[in-house]
Amino acid sequence: MRPTRRCRTVERDAIDAAFAAMGFVLGDSFRVFERLHYNDDEALGELRLPSVAGVRHDDFVLPPGLLDGALRASL
Repeated sequence: MRPTRRCRTVERDAIDAAFAAMGFVLGDSFRVFERLHYNDDEALGELRLPSVAGVRHDDFVLPPGLLDGALRASL
């Protein structure tokens, strides 16, 4: 799915800063946002699992970082 022109886009560093300002202190395995596209009615988060030492993503049906990112996209 591609965002349309009606959406604003925020990049990874700005997303991390915004969540830090809200009090979210997250480890590397939860830094899943690439971009967030949003408007007043909808949001689309582009998520990617980071490579983190000692974490095997195939050990999960749904990796916790992706689930957390999907929930945070709705904030």
